[in-house]
Amino acid sequence: MKSNRWKAGRRWLAGTAAALLGPAAVAGAAEPPEVAPPPPLIPVEDFARAPQYLDMQLSPDGTCIAFRTYQNESSGLGFFSIDKMKAEEMMWGEKGFSVAGKNNAVFGYQWVSPNRVLATTALGWAGTNSDFSYFKYLTGWGRWSEERERPGIASSMEFYPIGIVPDGRLDARSVLVTNTPDISNAEFRPDVLEMNTVDGSFRLVEKNPGNVRSWGADWDGNIRFGLISDGVSSRLIYRAAPSQPWGPAVDFGRDTVSSEIAGLDADNRTLFVFKPSPDGRKALYAFDLQDRKFSGTLFQHKKYDVAAAVFSPKHRRLLGVRYNTEKPRQYWFAPDFTRLQDELDKANPSLVHEIVDMDLDVKKVLVFSHSAREPGYYTLINLETGKLLRVAKTRQWLKPEAMAEMYPVKCMARDGLELNGYVTLPLGRGKKNLPMVTFVHGGPFGPRDVWGFDPIVQFLANRGYAVLQVNYRGSGGYGDAFYLKGRQEVGGAIQDDIEDMTRWAVQQGVADPNRLAIMGASYGGYSALFALAHTPDLYRCGVACAAVSDWLTLLKSADQYAAYSRDALRFWAAVLGDMNDEKQRQRLIAASPVTLAAHVKAPLFIMHGEDDTTVPIGQAYEMAAALKKAGHAPETLYLDRVGHWWPANKRGVVFLERLEAFLAANLGK
Repeated sequence: MKSNRWKAGRRWLAGTAAALLGPAAVAGAAEPPEVAPPPPLIPVEDFARAPQYLDMQLSPDGTCIAFRTYQNESSGLGFFSIDKMKAEEMMWGEKGFSVAGKNNAVFGYQWVSPNRVLATTALGWAGTNSDFSYFKYLTGWGRWSEERERPGIASSMEFYPIGIVPDGRLDARSVLVTNTPDISNAEFRPDVLEMNTVDGSFRLVEKNPGNVRSWGADWDGNIRFGLISDGVSSRLIYRAAPSQPWGPAVDFGRDTVSSEIAGLDADNRTLFVFKPSPDGRKALYAFDLQDRKFSGTLFQHKKYDVAAAVFSPKHRRLLGVRYNTEKPRQYWFAPDFTRLQDELDKANPSLVHEIVDMDLDVKKVLVFSHSAREPGYYTLINLETGKLLRVAKTRQWLKPEAMAEMYPVKCMARDGLELNGYVTLPLGRGKKNLPMVTFVHGGPFGPRDVWGFDPIVQFLANRGYAVLQVNYRGSGGYGDAFYLKGRQEVGGAIQDDIEDMTRWAVQQGVADPNRLAIMGASYGGYSALFALAHTPDLYRCGVACAAVSDWLTLLKSADQYAAYSRDALRFWAAVLGDMNDEKQRQRLIAASPVTLAAHVKAPLFIMHGEDDTTVPIGQAYEMAAALKKAGHAPETLYLDRVGHWWPANKRGVVFLERLEAFLAANLGK
């Protein structure tokens, strides 16, 4: 890690790219020439290896950068001292609990003071200082193992925190968290607790009146806002102060799936909220708490939803918004940030430069630069001194010039709906008549594919396959109307969208119609199973990972599982179908791949994690048994210590090696 002077103009950014990536990487960011030969096959291990550094965050005082890290089969948390130029890491597999050997994941973290973070791990929430002093498990198995009891709490079920309620105080001994007192009641109506992340104590701050789905605080840590939701529509409640009564609810309307609280302005009167614009896209509005009136849209896009708002906690003002078009974007209301973003983008337009974090005084910013070919690197910029610190690359063992380019594409569905997606073309193999894998994202309601680096997509491209990704109806980011068109279209119009864009790629000459495969995980895995039965002549083979095969069984298990709230069940009934309605029940049965197993003729590879609690592995067993009974047994791979996620490292190698052999055998070269 090195530091150098931030030169005037744009030269410092160009220098950053050259220093971190090398001249070939900068040149290679352009579209690869047709005459270039195919790159050598990159070892499977390089694609399976988890990123070494990710999710970097700058401490509020700007002296330290925290990050998540992976080593072998263990994940952990690390801190890089900017002054000492030294990093220290703690791997969760080293904590010594018997369960840690199996569940040693660090899922995320957040700074809660200038020198303390709150981490979410498989063993529970944990608090630690940046030098790993005063480490303490606050919830879950970790706390139970250390203390065997929770002081002041009669039952362990009374403390089940869900998330942090942001405010501007940055006090490690007073962090607001939402808490579900009893997950067995099948409701998701959290209370608000104040947690001390140092000693683990907590107290009740706000009791849920029974209908609030999420809470919001002002900058001083007072709970003043609540969002009422039944899983379909939303309303806002607010009050002037904690001692004041709640005012009448502000109705956002039915099917307002994108409505949420963004944050409060410094005037303590203007609340920023997300709600649908007249064009039906998630947009940013200001709501006057005294006059009870919405402003016009502060920021909107005619085609895409706004994703998030960025605030300066110290100055208590709105800085900008984040959103995804064909690529990730940021729009800044603050002129200084607008100029900085322009400099970043002009210096290397082949990369997306995201200002992902800043210190409390807004004197330092952390920038993540990445693309479909560049896995990404972090740069710290001191806005006062002009110094630049080259921090780290996420996957330094992968060379951007050896990666494939990802192109935004669009076509019309059979009913006239515009569909958007991406095509990744393998290097050195031209752009026509390629073997192609249609890679279907999960969900199906909410997630979407975005432009950026994906190790599985790049692995497939390196092996010579074009990769098509489809944002079918129901995907997020394209407005409520597009999202709602996916309702109760599982096995229907959603599948038609995937088929239509696949056939479009063939019509464009990109894909060889005789060498098509379909692959996905979760709902994408379901789509692969269904496609092989519904359109048996379209695909030569399919790969189904963590796939749903029996909707009725899955919904029944969700209905009996305490962690699913009634809101969630109402949501799934609305978007998938109500299993208590006989007509919808029969439609779900008909759309389940286990029902259609006899129609599957193409080779199939099923992969499932044994620890998957979202789509239990029984779904894979049931599908494999049905196919075997039909005389068409699939290839299977069941992996231990893998849940509802793509396997990485050693297990990732096993999966990718099996995937490579399967596709080579069925699609050919």
